[in-house]
Amino acid sequence: MFKPIIAKNLVDIKQGKICGFSDESVSKTLMSKGILIGSLAKLIRTSPFGNTYYVQIDGVRFGLRKQELDVIQVTEAS
Repeated sequence: MFKPIIAKNLVDIKQGKICGFSDESVSKTLMSKGILIGSLAKLIRTSPFGNTYYVQIDGVRFGLRKQELDVIQVTEAS
């Protein structure tokens, strides 16, 4: 089992599996969008100023703010 990392660090591992959230209030918003524990996440690209991230989670693409992405914890997908 790998140590969880923040999802914005997916650049290093290319693809990861969501293993949890660090903030309950933000996690409710993310889960209502369909971002669930156990989903595969892939960082597509970042905005020029680094405040927005374009991610693919289980085949669906999302634009997430830095504050939302910092809440998502991932492990390396095997």
